[in-house]
Parts: sequence; C-alpha cells; structure tokens
Amino acid sequence: MIALWFVIIIIVCYFIGSVNFARILAWKRHNQDITTKGSHNPGTMNMLRVYGIKIAIATMLLEFLKGGVPALLAGLIMNHYYPGIFYVAFLTAGLSAVIGQIFPAIYNFKGGKGLATCAGVFLFSPLWWLGLIFFVLGCIVLYITDYASVATLSFVCEMTIATTIYLALFDRVAPYWWIAIILVWVMFALIFFAHRGNLVRLAHKKENKANFSKSLQKLFNKKSDITIIEKEQEQEKPEKEIIIEDEEKDNN
Repeated sequence: MIALWFVIIIIVCYFIGSVNFARILAWKRHNQDITTKGSHNPGTMNMLRVYGIKIAIATMLLEFLKGGVPALLAGLIMNHYYPGIFYVAFLTAGLSAVIGQIFPAIYNFKGGKGLATCAGVFLFSPLWWLGLIFFVLGCIVLYITDYASVATLSFVCEMTIATTIYLALFDRVAPYWWIAIILVWVMFALIFFAHRGNLVRLAHKKENKANFSKSLQKLFNKKSDITIIEKEQEQEKPEKEIIIEDEEKDNN
C-alpha cells in the first residue's frame, strides 16, 4: 500500500511541477511567449531580464509554492499514516515537482531549470529558517556579482549539505533516512545538470548578467519619481477661496 501512495505522490507532484508560471504570467501580462524572449528559458531569471523585477518576484514566489507546498503536504500526510517517513515523502514529492519543472510533458519536455522550484522545497522544509538565511545571502551575492547562477547554485549547495548533515545526525532513527539523503543529492545533481550550460559559460567568463541591481534601481527610481510628482501636484493645487458672508443685523 505504501508503494501505491508513493506512486500517486510522484505522478501528482510531477504534473503540479509541470505548470510553468513564467509562461503563464508572460502570456497573461504581455501576451507573449517567454520562450521566444531573452535567453528563451521559461524561468524566473529570464523574466527578470525581459520584464523586470516585479513580475520576476511573482514568478519566483509561485514557483516556491509549487515546489514547497506539495512536498510539505505529502510529507505530513505520509508521516501521519507511516510515522518517521516524513523526509522520504517530502523529498520524493519535491524531486518530482523539480523534474516536472525541468521536463514537463505538457510542454514537450522543454521547461525551466528548476531552481526556484527546488528552492521552494528547501524553504518549506523543517530547515526553512536556515533556508531563509542562505536565501538572503544569495540575494546579496546576486547583487554583488550579478550572476544568478552563482547565487542560486550556491544556495542549492548549501541547503543540500545542511539537509544531509541534519538527516545523518538527527534523523537516523527514522526508517529509510538514507533514502532521503539519496533523494536530496539526486535533486542537487539534477539542478546542476540543468545548469551545465551556465557552468560552462561561467568557466569561460561568458555567463549572462541577471541585471538584478539595475532592476532594483529602476524600481526605486520609479517610486521616488512618483513621490516627487505627487508632491508637485499637491503644491500646484489652488487654495480654496474662503468666502465670508456679512450678516445683516437689524437694530429694530
């Protein structure tokens, strides 16, 4: 029976992962196919380069949820009926969602690179607090280097190692804990395989810039421009005329 449940988890999470929010948002907001723009990759970083930081953040958050929520639900449900199997179910679901993002059947197996979905899995894990720390550090690295692959792959490396240490030290009493370690490293290998082109370009110093810092500057400049315009409009408003009516007083 447990094998059947895992088959259901793999199939359901794979098709959830196959839903590509970069394609959906690009079409809904701009009536365009993101795979024909920029690097042609239907992922968060290409959305950032082509459409800017707001829609990129929306894409990233949806990808986080797509990877993390199904994994967390699968882990909790399976652990309820089969105690101690949380991480195996959690990572099976997460890995299935990542595979769906990278190799979606509904898009002829041509998807994104799975980083945001993978990050969502880590951020919804019991080590979410550590994931937040590494995520902030990754954003700082991205701002300094402007290489998305460096920041994001570093995050995956850090969380993979941290999860492995946690499982080896604190989860060894759980059944099949070693399978969970294998699953997290398979996910790690899959992400790096999907980024093999980025790694080659990094080695040859030909990697594309993310334009993250420029996008942030544009965002804040727009906000400051709007504030200045609003203040100018308030200053230009004519003052209301005050009309004083004299009342006639009868002395009779």
